[in-house]
Amino acid sequence: MHHRSLSILLTIATLAFASTSFSATAPADAIKYRKAVMSAMAAHTGAFSLINFGRVEHQDHLRAHVEALAAMGTEVKVLFPAGTDTGNTDALPLIWQEQDKFGQMVTAVEKST
Repeated sequence: MHHRSLSILLTIATLAFASTSFSATAPADAIKYRKAVMSAMAAHTGAFSLINFGRVEHQDHLRAHVEALAAMGTEVKVLFPAGTDTGNTDALPLIWQEQDKFGQMVTAVEKST
């Protein structure tokens, strides 16, 4: 359990550092980072679903997936900085067009975790 807590702490520290220096990141790299985080979140969501619906028997992993999603979820707002709405991205233009609404939706999700 101690190892898992340390892992989560390191992840949170890394994400916190990334969010403070994100504005100096080139748009192409910011998009790559966003895709990596979103892929990781999708993978954890998929694993959580498989466990939750009883398709695999790894109940002891459930908490790790939930904690990882909660940690990554707090950074979603910073994954969409100005200048990353074009290029190699599948993100919806509406994210930048309605930033306030997007921010409110992200905040609602954060509160639910």
